[in-house]
Amino acid sequence: MSLENFIKDFKDKKVLVFGLGILGGGEGVVQSLIQAGAHIRITDLKTEAELSSVLQKVDLTKIDALTLEKHSHEDIDWADIIIKNPAVPSDNEYILYSNKQGKQVTTEAALFLKYTDTITIGITGTRGKTTTTSMIHHVIKNTIDPDALIGGNIQEIGTLPLLFQEKPNQYCVLELSSFALEGCHLEKVSPHIAVITNLYPDHMNRYHQDMTRYAYDKKAICEYQTTADHVFLNPEGEWSTYFAQNIESQVQYVDYTSVQHLALSVPGKHNLMNAAFALATTQLLGIEKAKAEQLLSEFKGVRYRLETVGTNDEHTFINDSTSTTPEALIAALQTFPTATFIIGGTTKQLELTHLASVIETFQGKIIYLEGSGSQELAKKLTKPPAQLHSNLESAFQEAISQTAEGQIVFSPGFTSFEMFKNEFDRAQSFDRLVKAFCNPG
Repeated sequence: MSLENFIKDFKDKKVLVFGLGILGGGEGVVQSLIQAGAHIRITDLKTEAELSSVLQKVDLTKIDALTLEKHSHEDIDWADIIIKNPAVPSDNEYILYSNKQGKQVTTEAALFLKYTDTITIGITGTRGKTTTTSMIHHVIKNTIDPDALIGGNIQEIGTLPLLFQEKPNQYCVLELSSFALEGCHLEKVSPHIAVITNLYPDHMNRYHQDMTRYAYDKKAICEYQTTADHVFLNPEGEWSTYFAQNIESQVQYVDYTSVQHLALSVPGKHNLMNAAFALATTQLLGIEKAKAEQLLSEFKGVRYRLETVGTNDEHTFINDSTSTTPEALIAALQTFPTATFIIGGTTKQLELTHLASVIETFQGKIIYLEGSGSQELAKKLTKPPAQLHSNLESAFQEAISQTAEGQIVFSPGFTSFEMFKNEFDRAQSFDRLVKAFCNPG
């Protein structure tokens, strides 16, 4: 397709943006629709105050209607096309109503894949997708395409606006969550090259404890590929056989031992696997192996993923706020086996037995934040925590008092919504505490 086709298909169409959100994606959708000449309505359950940082970036004079703190059937009846925020589940009552009315329901990432002329590389997985996406983009940008695009589930980077930045023969690397991929089933589109890093239980509150539904959305990344396309899978992945079944693309399994000789700047065995996926992908593109390995060794990591954010004479502070699952926390505990950890947060209704067993044998110290997930975990432990801290500052101060010297790792293992807006708000709160402690006055 092309940008011209996108503009042609959306000019004068009535488009409802269902969920503006606060992370930047919805804003990018609106700006793209304005440029295409669409008639636009926006609806979101949040208040004007909660959305203020996004609304001030949108030219509201170009918007037909703005409905906040509720959704309405009237907006859906008005619309020709509904672009739903990835956070909105497919069984939302208004989306179900849209389907009954025969409305076209889609997502931003799916529309981009439908209309883009770039060579697309999509990465998904429960863990590792952001780091793998960034690694691949880092290598491509520093070798074959200095203007390579990056988008998808990246904070404050809209995906649809990338259509307006495209150049001939350009690469685009996309981090694709299961929520974004849900729309790819609707549009029947997949990237040219797909990477599935792994699959663990996650978002089970969204998928009603059904791993098959979760895996089905993930599979959209390769479901609609052609025989000319490629998908890279984890040979140890429990769901890899499922992903490889009944697809037309060329399947390749990636082993972390292919990069064991590299001295990566990012810690942990899981990052070796991420680098192995990045190396396999970039070699497929014809990038010289030695150059790709050099660039992967130099890669400094992604914000809030085991990121060192401060040091003093006694302590090193590591921010892993995007750790929102038991597996992510386990990976961090295994990477820093004697550190002091601050963990805890909101439940995702995931199984915590394995995490509890890892914590029982952990050699370092663990400080707990309050939260529904923390309470669930405490019930699994033979020695429940003596205290659940009601705020991060209190937990931080205890971590300092318990750690004469060494690493202090903030890796919650749960989501953040009871105490923070999201994991980025949580990460920035930890950064402020570290900065104040390491640079007093």
